[in-house]
Amino acid sequence: MRTTAFLLLAALTALAGGGCKKSDPTNAGGGPAGIEGTYLVTEFEFGGEKAPPDMFAFFVGKDEAERTVTITKDTITFKGKKGAKDEPAAYKIDASKTPGEIDLIEPKDKSETSYGIYKLEGDTLTILIGSAKDPKDRPKEFKTKSKSEEVMFTMKRK
Repeated sequence: MRTTAFLLLAALTALAGGGCKKSDPTNAGGGPAGIEGTYLVTEFEFGGEKAPPDMFAFFVGKDEAERTVTITKDTITFKGKKGAKDEPAAYKIDASKTPGEIDLIEPKDKSETSYGIYKLEGDTLTILIGSAKDPKDRPKEFKTKSKSEEVMFTMKRK
């Protein structure tokens, strides 16, 4: 359950962090210029299916404030449910790969990393976070699998 919860947090916080500029392909210190900003989660997929409205509201949030993601140079913060504490997560991206790669580092002890992929098309950012513990096993396509812990979020820049 802890892994699933972290994947959800990681994916939600990552949604805002996937720019495609290639000025720093290794992105050792955070996001390349231009990806910082505020996003709104518009879709959530897991288990091979798009979440129905009640599941979306439960995992992502009902109102715009709960679905807001903020990206800075080196952190991604998902606002989340009312009353919950904001927990920025560190991230790294590699825009030189196709699809682009994103690594999310757990905010509490920085010992757990989730590996995923991302794409930015106009103002729409899509991030798929896998359950693999090895970066070689990160997802390869933007589709979650049945009976997996993969989660995919789609966000629009505000």
